[in-house]
Amino acid sequence: MKIERKSITDLVDEGLQKNTSGIALATKRNGKWIETSIEDFRTRVRHFALGLDQLGVKRGDKVALHAENSAEWMIVDQALLALGAVSVPIYATQPGDQIRYILNDAGAVYYIYSSDALFNSFKPFLGNVTSLKGTISLISTDYKEAHPLDQIYTMGREAEEKEPQLYQKLKKEVDPDDLASLIYTSGTTGNPKGVMLTHFNISSNVQSSLERTPFNPEEQRQQKILSYLPLSHAGFHKKAGELSGLKGKLSIWALGLADNYNIDNPPTGLGLLKMKIADALVYKKLRDFLGGNLIGVNSGGAALAPNLMNFFNAIGIYCNQGYGLTETSPVITVTTPTMIKAGSSGKAITGVEIRIADDGEILARGPNIMKGYYNDPEATREVLTDDGWFHTGDIGRIDEDGYIFITDRKKSMFKLSTGKYVSPQHVENTLLNSRFIEQVVVLGAHRKFCSALIVPNMDTVKKHFKDKGMTFNEADPDFESQVEEIIQSEVDKMNEILPKWEQIKRFALLDTLLTIESGELTPTMKTKRNVVHEKFRDKIETIYTRTYEEPD
Repeated sequence: MKIERKSITDLVDEGLQKNTSGIALATKRNGKWIETSIEDFRTRVRHFALGLDQLGVKRGDKVALHAENSAEWMIVDQALLALGAVSVPIYATQPGDQIRYILNDAGAVYYIYSSDALFNSFKPFLGNVTSLKGTISLISTDYKEAHPLDQIYTMGREAEEKEPQLYQKLKKEVDPDDLASLIYTSGTTGNPKGVMLTHFNISSNVQSSLERTPFNPEEQRQQKILSYLPLSHAGFHKKAGELSGLKGKLSIWALGLADNYNIDNPPTGLGLLKMKIADALVYKKLRDFLGGNLIGVNSGGAALAPNLMNFFNAIGIYCNQGYGLTETSPVITVTTPTMIKAGSSGKAITGVEIRIADDGEILARGPNIMKGYYNDPEATREVLTDDGWFHTGDIGRIDEDGYIFITDRKKSMFKLSTGKYVSPQHVENTLLNSRFIEQVVVLGAHRKFCSALIVPNMDTVKKHFKDKGMTFNEADPDFESQVEEIIQSEVDKMNEILPKWEQIKRFALLDTLLTIESGELTPTMKTKRNVVHEKFRDKIETIYTRTYEEPD
């Protein structure tokens, strides 16, 4: 495959020409899907771009976009790219002080937001960003100084009437090497860093990734892609637990088969027959529960636990995962139906090279690698070598067939006082194989043994109590010890498949989920380990001050 030097807008134009459905995209609001036709999408992008041009936004200018996934987000982003301006996307969950930092660091000339619900977090800091020329609201706002969306469209439409060729003229000036986006990584520590991605960084990555798109190219023209976060068992076990009689028993039996399915060693003979029966009686209904049209799931952003990949493939929904980072535009590797191993993120895509450094760190090189961190040459030098290799910060391995397996973040690994190194993410993913465990953070740096903070899955715990004929009463003095007993049993089972030094010897329960809002998770759902350690310091100290004797 030859990777062509194209701008993102040229690539999108080609995609829209191949789309025979007539629908560019759709956004769900108030329970209803609102579709945007291809013609309408093109017109809105054109008019918004020209409206921004009338406001003085020029090639190379940075514009912040603070909105949820929506048609409007796509329209604004494409309009900015067509102008040669630089899109600076802001997470919908980003706190106001971080938004201030990002806009100041980027030198943003406009701040575009979807609603007051998002704007209110940043509003107190608005006057602290001296580069801003104004704000634009996409939906509705009480802020009178903001330009409403319709006003920008009107300005663009009027500019087009005066100069019909202006849009194409501005668009042709965009070079594939122009900066397309400045994406500030959420980071688990310190201020976010602005990742500089060019049009060609992203367009090359799209072209290569399309080779691994697992669906028929002809059928794909009529298929829809849904973006959402996060992936879980979609409540299947909970639903099964709510059923009674024969239906309940069949569901539990079928889900048990799915839980033990292994895509690396699929069942044959009697095992295959059981899967076919389970599919006819249960799995088909599960697929219908998800709408009946879901044929595949691509997972990214964080490691996909092998049991989840196995589970979804078992019930007839192709589930794979890819690997990459913001700095790599983002895809480095991805799997396909004929190239899949549980726990692996697949092989490198066309044009991308990967290798493992002496210390186990994954390195990548290719046309998708960022130009560097904005305003931070020192941080850039730390991760980019002179010959183009990017240090991902992830630890992993490549097997004899070229499949990559991600073990952990390099900075997350810690050493026990015994000298043994521990990969906490690997241990956490193992523990998350238990349906009784919702969240877990593994601890043990400079300690004698590993421990964990665990958030139980209370829905599953409640069902367990019910199945055992026990009363589910959180006010009962014995309740916590009963839950601890359940979790201990699960930890013991998971410890059997872990190396001795990575086994969890002690744990403490948390009664609330770790969240973005409470500060323990990044906007991309990664654990801020330093925050967790500080916030739950007393619980952690209690774990390690309790009497502990190493078993024989």
